[in-house]
Amino acid sequence: MDFAHPEWFWTLTIPLGWGLVFAAYRLWSKRAVRRLGGAALPNTARRQWLRFVLIFCTGLLSAVALLSPRFPETVTAPPVPVADVVFAVDVSVSMLAADTPPSRLARVRQVLSQTLAGLDRSRVGVVVYAAQAFPYVPLTDDLPIAASFIPAVQPTLVNQQGTRLAKAMETVGYYFTDTLRTNAVVFVLSDGENHDTDFEKSVQKLTQRGITVHTIGVGTETGGSIPLTDDKGNTRFKTDASGQQIVTRLAPDNLRRIAAAGRGQYFEAAATTETVRFITQRIEETRLAVGKPPRITGYRYLFQWLLGAAVVLLLIERLR
Repeated sequence: MDFAHPEWFWTLTIPLGWGLVFAAYRLWSKRAVRRLGGAALPNTARRQWLRFVLIFCTGLLSAVALLSPRFPETVTAPPVPVADVVFAVDVSVSMLAADTPPSRLARVRQVLSQTLAGLDRSRVGVVVYAAQAFPYVPLTDDLPIAASFIPAVQPTLVNQQGTRLAKAMETVGYYFTDTLRTNAVVFVLSDGENHDTDFEKSVQKLTQRGITVHTIGVGTETGGSIPLTDDKGNTRFKTDASGQQIVTRLAPDNLRRIAAAGRGQYFEAAATTETVRFITQRIEETRLAVGKPPRITGYRYLFQWLLGAAVVLLLIERLR
């Protein structure tokens, strides 16, 4: 039970205050009679008490009726919670390494495609980043449309190469304009190479708004070379200034730090199926954590019964 008009609670003080005044009057009356050496008339005292009780109950019932007490009568199931999911995908050239077959980035595309195929009750967005970051897929509940963009995720989407996770987290923040979000989750899919020194601060800005950040490590600590293909289809491996092939390795420590700052978990994408399961479980946890109470669409009001009882008591007081 609740009250439709709690702003009238102050009216309860009227009958309660009058009751205190009457009690004080009766006490003063008894003392005055004793001082004068007389005795109070029993019938008169009983009539006064009866009148007080009737008037007090009438006032109390009327005050409660003003509050309009009610019981919920029609309760509907709450809307199914929806999770907002953003995938931050590292598209730096190191993601072309084939130490996670067929390549790190190809594994990411597989994971995202299979995740979106089995997902529901969610809105999904995708951010791609290297030295720069931009929103690749805006938040949408049209999951087939979002999935259609996944095969085109390539390093060529970002002009400037490098890895700036802080830029990615800043871009992710644009997806969530609310001050506080409890149904939002972010997945960073990367090999962990990072050229930022303050990326943890950018992650913490999201967690301060209730957003959880998980990380998916793609690659191996053994590492692999980075294949580069020119416009003619010729492939060579990326080299350093001395001409030596560059070997890129998974950097799990960076990803663990990101997950710790984001109050999330770190997971290595050793197999596509297990990675998809990890992601969907975390999304489901986020979605269920946003449970809403049942929605009340109708009430049964009691004020008319209270007013009726007050009128009856008032008539009894007047006709007795």
